[in-house]
Amino acid sequence: MSPRLEDVLEAAREREISREEALFLFREVQEPKQALKLFAAACEVRDREAGRRVKLVGFMVSITPCTVDPPCRYCFRWAAPNLFTTEDLLSEEEIARAAQAIAETGVRRVEIAGGTQADDEGSRVTLRAAAVVKEESGLGVWVNNGPSYPPGAVSALKDIGIEGIACNLETVNPRVFAELRPGDSLAQRMELIRATEEAGLGIDNTLMIGLGESGDGDHPYEDWVDFLFYFKQFRNLRILEIHPFRPIPGSPVADLPAGSPFETAKARAIARLIFRGVDIAGADAVAGVMAGANMIMHAVSVSKRRKTGPGARCGEPVIEDLGGGLVLANYVPAISRHLADLGMELV
Repeated sequence: MSPRLEDVLEAAREREISREEALFLFREVQEPKQALKLFAAACEVRDREAGRRVKLVGFMVSITPCTVDPPCRYCFRWAAPNLFTTEDLLSEEEIARAAQAIAETGVRRVEIAGGTQADDEGSRVTLRAAAVVKEESGLGVWVNNGPSYPPGAVSALKDIGIEGIACNLETVNPRVFAELRPGDSLAQRMELIRATEEAGLGIDNTLMIGLGESGDGDHPYEDWVDFLFYFKQFRNLRILEIHPFRPIPGSPVADLPAGSPFETAKARAIARLIFRGVDIAGADAVAGVMAGANMIMHAVSVSKRRKTGPGARCGEPVIEDLGGGLVLANYVPAISRHLADLGMELV
């Protein structure tokens, strides 16, 4: 006998769901009435295990250039060739000013990001950037430019006092990864994630909904479940980001369909029923909060020019010129109104 949606969700309110139940929910929930039942269960779990609080994360870019060749087929570099190049980089003085400006907004944590610079200079710059942010602010630091440094450098990052590392996979399907990220290495990224786990640092990773889909067939639900349960093995998974694929103009995949917002919301809710207390990004959209998300990435962002998008998706930012070409985009005022209406507290 096939399971009933109501029975699976009732069980999910009390315990983590299995791989089979996650796949069932992806396949079964295909219309709004079913989705609302899924979202209700996810919100109940979120409220009980993570609280009715939304964590804000700041963002600064770029600390390293990208040397991946060829570029990933859906990278922003196709539309903006100067992105993640040497002219895009923040100096140590600019990193310090960016950290101070983000801290002054009241945001408590920051992601320092860049491209993949896989050489000795990448390691040196990453370690120094993390140290500068710790020295100049009280922010919790997450590093997102892996693998710009080898697994052996993770212990040095831990000694600096960072909270965690993002080395995004976006898919664990080797064929899809190889086709869309031909200059990158899935195995190398997985090795760095394992080193992060072994060092006791937090893990942040991203699943991209719709990556590589042609729009001609069914959604690859098995791939998405494989991704989620690949990360189930890591006790130190702290942040899970689930975003829809967005085709970049001028890229080799510009004509592929964008990822489904509905499937993205489903994936966030199903992830909540698997991971319970893990921080799940996507609370900048109403659908994200309704699906059990409790984190907003890029709530405040700093870069050399206003190109820090997409940023939060709940309104326009307040733009502040920090001088010397640095720009801060602050979404917190818009976020505050958005989340107050939903009865959520900002932290």
